[in-house]
Amino acid sequence: MDAATLHRPPPREPFTALDWIAVVVAAAATFGLVMMTPVAQSFRDMYADFGTTRAELPWLTRMVTMQLAPSAMALPPAIALVLGQRAYGIGARRAGVVLSFVLALTGLMLCWVGFYMPIWQVADAIHS
Repeated sequence: MDAATLHRPPPREPFTALDWIAVVVAAAATFGLVMMTPVAQSFRDMYADFGTTRAELPWLTRMVTMQLAPSAMALPPAIALVLGQRAYGIGARRAGVVLSFVLALTGLMLCWVGFYMPIWQVADAIHS
């Protein structure tokens, strides 16, 4: 055996079908965040049509309706997914996929709550 053969790392363990399904779901959730950018514009325009100034909106609504904010929230899950794929061990690769999914899902939930928070506040004021 030569020196190159002795120092060659073992082959990476391949992903299973379930792992690849998780990658697709994490990528779809991340892409969903990118697709929230036009939705944010619609909510921003709707609240402006109601005569509501940005200062009157809750802080979360102001944050998620900023220009390209949902797309910016898609960066951490995308980075986690890519770095997870570049990791050597199967455990680290799976952790990257799970982290990507959790970050994307958190971003989607923040957008959803932020978009509808003023509507819920108005409904609560009417109900009280």
